[in-house]
Order: sequence, then C-alpha cells, then structure tokens
Amino acid sequence: MGQISVEIPCPTGSVLGENQHLMPADRSENQHHKRQRLPSGAALAQARDNIVGWWETAYARRDEAVAQRFYAEANSSLPIPPTEVDLDIVFDGVGARRMALRADQQVEEWTP
Repeated sequence: MGQISVEIPCPTGSVLGENQHLMPADRSENQHHKRQRLPSGAALAQARDNIVGWWETAYARRDEAVAQRFYAEANSSLPIPPTEVDLDIVFDGVGARRMALRADQQVEEWTP
C-alpha cells in the first residue's frame, strides 16, 4: 500500500501559480507519474466522493478557524460565489478551474 501524504492536485511553482487545494494523494504517484500535469476530468470526477470526504474531515468539521481558512482560500481562488461554504460547490469550482487551466495554458492532463 502506498504512503498517503497531503499534496496539491496542481503543481505549485509552475504555470498554475497559487492554485493549491489540499487533498490526499499517493506520494509515489505524485512524484513519478502525475508531476506537472492536471488530473483529467474523468479522474477528478471519479475521485469526487473521496476528495469531498477528505475536505469534510480535514477542514470543514475541524475547529472553526480551520474551516474558515479553507473556505476563505477556496473563495479567493476558485470561480464560486463569494462566501460559499458548500463542499460540493467548492468541488465544482475546482473542476471549473481545472478546465480553464487546461484550455488557457494547455497544461497536460494526467489519468491514473
């Protein structure tokens, strides 16, 4: 079984800038396969329940300060309504941001 670490779905320090949304990821997969690529739309859709569940456990159901920071960062970096606090809408914002990066910057996709 691979080691789980908290990684970002989009590489930091690359063309993607500060678009960092924490989620669980296999360290080996991130380092050796995904690298500087975006998750494909199909991969993101397949992982939806796991991602939203992770956000709920790691951020939304933690203390108020952690939840507030999570939502503040999501609201500032994703195309979602201001002050949104619904994890499904945050996830939809990640998908919209992924599509925009793919279209605007031609970032290569990764499919597991």
